[in-house]
Amino acid sequence: MEDKINIIFFTDPICSTCWGIEPHINKFKLEYGHLVDIEYRMGGLLPYWEKYSSVTVNNPSDVQKHWDEKSVEYEMPIDGDLWSEDPLDSSYPPSIAFKAAELQDKNRAIQFLRRIREMVFTEKKNITKWEFLSKAAVEFGLDLKQFKKDYNKAFKGWKMSDKQKDFLDKLLQEARELKANGPWIPCADTVRQLVIAVEVGAYRASGYYFANRPGEGKAYRHCSEWLAVTQEGAINLDTHVLPKWACEKMLHSARVALREMNNPTIQIGDIKGYEPTGAFGTNVI
Repeated sequence: MEDKINIIFFTDPICSTCWGIEPHINKFKLEYGHLVDIEYRMGGLLPYWEKYSSVTVNNPSDVQKHWDEKSVEYEMPIDGDLWSEDPLDSSYPPSIAFKAAELQDKNRAIQFLRRIREMVFTEKKNITKWEFLSKAAVEFGLDLKQFKKDYNKAFKGWKMSDKQKDFLDKLLQEARELKANGPWIPCADTVRQLVIAVEVGAYRASGYYFANRPGEGKAYRHCSEWLAVTQEGAINLDTHVLPKWACEKMLHSARVALREMNNPTIQIGDIKGYEPTGAFGTNVI
């Protein structure tokens, strides 16, 4: 069986166009689901109003009008009155909730996303509120305690750590670059170093190291799968796309081994030892 084509779908829980084309996405899955894998990425449509602007939408009242227009355009039920009755401040809370659901079960996470979209577009529910996110999680059998833990770990109230913000900014920048330039492709030298980094990571993958560093473990899986699909680095964008963040994290994880291989401190044939210089010190000889 041939490898499935990997499709990265950038979306957002409050994107009216994404809601409008959902019937077409579902039809596509039914017809071609055996040939493709769809990876959902949150696009960060509305960080917060102070940081959002477009040609036609700059405030909640603009969204209300925009949603009414999209309802007619896509012939989908959308109630824009939400934006005058209980407007959302950001799309980040429901986006992070989706990722928390995805940590438990990818298929249920997609069902969860569908449900919170029904809430926001047809039931006028402000899905930044925990009461609605938790209700949707329970409806699809997610472990609510774990869901809340994962949600709070990534998003505590309205404040994210600097590290979380930097990572989110990288994902959003990747989305913009992908839209403008197509998939990111590592150069030949990067692929060469990535092969070494993955070989180093293979010794850590099942042990304590990755068990306590889930981010590096996920990066290892992305990179090792990509190298396998592309036959050790021969670029084939029809089958797989390598996330840039995963490549960077993998190279960083193996930086000591890569540094020693690229600029070895010991050459073949060298003899190296140590001599004491005092009670506790040593010199390399």
